[in-house]
Amino acid sequence: MTHPLGLDAAGRPVLVKWMALALACVTLAIAAGVGAVAALAAQAVSRLTFRPPQAVAMAAYAAASRCSFTPDVAQGTADLVAVAWAQGSDGAVGFGRYRNPVSAGGDSDVPPDILAHVDRSALRAGGPTVRLLGLPAGLVPSDWTTVLPDPQGEHGVGFLLLDPSDWRRWVRDVPGAAAGANLDPYDAYDAFLVTACHLQLVAAAAGGGTGAVRQALMAFGSGVLQFADVVGQVASGDRERPWLIPADLLRAMPLVGPGRGLAFWARLQEELAGLDEPGGRGAGDLPVVAPIPAPSWVQRIPTPRWPADLAEHMRPAWVTNQCVAGALATWALMHTGDIRWNRPPPLGGNAIDLLGVARAEGFLVGATPSAGAMVIYGAAYGVFGHVATVRAVEGDRYEVVEQNFLDFDPAIEPHWRTFDLRSVAWPDPTVLGFIVAPP
Repeated sequence: MTHPLGLDAAGRPVLVKWMALALACVTLAIAAGVGAVAALAAQAVSRLTFRPPQAVAMAAYAAASRCSFTPDVAQGTADLVAVAWAQGSDGAVGFGRYRNPVSAGGDSDVPPDILAHVDRSALRAGGPTVRLLGLPAGLVPSDWTTVLPDPQGEHGVGFLLLDPSDWRRWVRDVPGAAAGANLDPYDAYDAFLVTACHLQLVAAAAGGGTGAVRQALMAFGSGVLQFADVVGQVASGDRERPWLIPADLLRAMPLVGPGRGLAFWARLQEELAGLDEPGGRGAGDLPVVAPIPAPSWVQRIPTPRWPADLAEHMRPAWVTNQCVAGALATWALMHTGDIRWNRPPPLGGNAIDLLGVARAEGFLVGATPSAGAMVIYGAAYGVFGHVATVRAVEGDRYEVVEQNFLDFDPAIEPHWRTFDLRSVAWPDPTVLGFIVAPP
């Protein structure tokens, strides 16, 4: 009697053998596909300053593939990962490792309609989200909830610490998703997907303009700023005067508007600093906040994008002081079309000495602030003085862009960082003078 499945020479059913072979082929094809996506995702984020876990890169790549908001999926992937670092890394640790430092384990700050879509099992020890991020222990939703609410009283929630009202609106931007779509802001892929699809519509509404996307990205930071970030910034600024930290911390807590947006954008640009794609490092010109905030306002900004021929303008080989290097670079950046900045006489030495050096070399100097001038500060800023570039002037105040006021980084070249904008009252008795232009 013939076996209904047929037998091979060894007496094994032929159909079973072919089914096993087909299953093996399908498994290999899936593995190959996953491997290809993993390779593409890894390539897309290969030049980011902080490299994400492979699973995070794949989640961002999959989301960017579905809702790419940039000219290519690779750039969209990098942007999404950068957002994840800037928004949820707490500025010092790994992706998704921001943890509310005062969380009591409850979920009172997570709206019920958001909480209803949260996969709690994924957040527990050994759960897929915890494994994906390499977290040492489990989470509860309140752990991924910001300490400080935004001006509307909302706490940022989920993997990207988004405002619940934004999440509710942006879910509708996902193709095929309804208002109550079962998307989880605590899931990395869902958070990336909702963000990517929203930014895709923002870009489309602006005719593909990258500026609109940049403003949308800044909006991530305009409502919430993690508690640890506020403490870190204040402590850094007051490290020489620790007794001022409590008062300055209280003043920093209600910070809203463009200040928080700039803080977020600065962190985002630090993450994107290794990218060469157009728009990958932000605007080529220097930022300015207008109207100028009240004197004593200070805010970190992205590292400026230097022109390729910057060395021809500022002769960095002569510079050994970080804040002087930053001032010469930003000064040159404001005057790239002026032939006087084509190999000017070198300025070197400590900041406090620059005005005298400039006078001796025939530079045009002045006694009042003007946009584009270099301001030289005296001993009130320490034995070496300080130097900055005037960005704007407005009545009783002026705005400067400077390096090494909020923080210090000993590397002068090629990765200048720690730049900020600051508002200063005028008249300013700490000023020695202004260097206006080369001879």
